[in-house]
Amino acid sequence: KYIFVILLIGIISTIFGAFFKIAHFEIGPVTGDVMLAIGTFLEVFAILFLLIKVMSNKKNNFLNN
Repeated sequence: KYIFVILLIGIISTIFGAFFKIAHFEIGPVTGDVMLAIGTFLEVFAILFLLIKVMSNKKNNFLNN
């Protein structure tokens, strides 16, 4: 359940980071590069943990645990 939330936050951060880079917009230390890096890290983190959960669980209802 939490894996999908982390993935969604990563996707939203990546979208906003791309917008920040296109618009040359920055809010203090938060730039498009920072948001893209954070979003990509969160997406990879969530996908990695999702793969680990799928591979380690023998049941078909792995998302309900």
